[in-house]
Amino acid sequence: MGNPASSAPAATNLRPSPVVPQAHHKPHGASATSSARSTNTAAGSTATPAAQGSAAARRAKAAQAQAALHTKITLFFNPEARAARDQETSMSHFYAARLQEANSSIVRLQDEANRLRDGVNLQVIRLQEEVQQARLNLASKTAENQDLRHRIEMLQLRLEMQHTNGFGMPGMMQAPMFVQSNAHQNPSAWEVNTSSSNPRAH
Repeated sequence: MGNPASSAPAATNLRPSPVVPQAHHKPHGASATSSARSTNTAAGSTATPAAQGSAAARRAKAAQAQAALHTKITLFFNPEARAARDQETSMSHFYAARLQEANSSIVRLQDEANRLRDGVNLQVIRLQEEVQQARLNLASKTAENQDLRHRIEMLQLRLEMQHTNGFGMPGMMQAPMFVQSNAHQNPSAWEVNTSSSNPRAH
C-alpha cells in the first residue's frame, strides 16, 4: 500500500492548465471551397437581371400565345363568329362558282365566235368565187354580144346592098325583059293589083 504522503504532492501537481483562447482555423480546402462559393454567389448575383429578363420575356410570350389560343377557341365556339365565318365561306363558294360559270361562258362564246368567223370566211370565199364566175360570164356574154353586133351590121350591110341592086338601074333594065317574056301568060296577082290600082291605064 503506498505512502499517502508521497501521493499527496502528486495530487497537488495536477492543476488545470489555463485555457488559452485559440482562433478557429479552418483547413486550406475548406477555405478554398468557401471562396469558390462566394465567387459563384457573386457571379450569380451579377447574372440574375439578364436571366430574370429572359425568363420574363419567355413568360410574356407564353402568355401571349395562351391568350391568342384562348381568343381563337372563343371565336371558334362563339355563335356569332361561327355564323359570320359560315357566311364568309358560303360567299366564297358562291363567288367561286360564279367565276367558274363566267369562265365557261367565255370559253363557249369564244368557240361560237370562232365558228361564226369560220362560217363568215367560207361565205366570203364562196361569194368571191361567185363574183369571179359572174365576171367571167359577163366577159363571155360581152364577147358574144360584140360578135352578134358585128353579124347584125354585116346583115344590114348585105340587105342594103341587095336593096340597092334590086331597085337600082340594073333592075329597071331587066324589067322589060321580064314583061316581054311574060306577055302571053296570064296576068299575075301583082299585075292585077297594079292595073286595078291605076285607073289611068284604061
